[in-house]
Amino acid sequence: MHKMLRPIVILALFGVTLATGGCAAAKFLETASRGIFPDQEVNLIDRNYAVADYLAGVTKASISRDTPIIQKPLLHANNTGMTSAFGKLITDQVGARLSQLGYTVIKNDNDNLVATQGARLENGGVILGGSYVPGDLEVNVALRLIDQGSGKVVGSYDYIIPVNNEIAEMLEDQPVIFRLPAGAAPLPASVP
Repeated sequence: MHKMLRPIVILALFGVTLATGGCAAAKFLETASRGIFPDQEVNLIDRNYAVADYLAGVTKASISRDTPIIQKPLLHANNTGMTSAFGKLITDQVGARLSQLGYTVIKNDNDNLVATQGARLENGGVILGGSYVPGDLEVNVALRLIDQGSGKVVGSYDYIIPVNNEIAEMLEDQPVIFRLPAGAAPLPASVP
């Protein structure tokens, strides 16, 4: 009878160990899994082209193919002064697909449009942008088409992209640089 209790005691101790340290161990395994296990295949082009196809379908009545679509990088939702290669790539791919579908897409990485393109925007346009929230295992992407004149969201799509080593590398933050128009007053100096 004593020999039968021994495995039960060992299992009970193992269960208590897992219960008390399970959260920390699970977090460690989630983070380490990207380095231990093979990378999960993530085809961003297929995903982002499908998103563009969806947006083109739902906005067909409100956006003509002649309406300029101003493509801006996605911003980090928790720090809107930052973007990343990931934030740029998402809107690059969605913008490229919209262009293939016949839409007029204008790339705008730094909030300043080239003067020749600025004249085309006087009649309005739509902004392709949004935000992303990176996590350890996935990135939540919120993509929006926003009417520049009214500020109204005319199309949106939220989706999740799994994080592998390549995506994690692209998610490293890069500051967004804003240029002031010629003749604008300089920004006040920050107080130390």
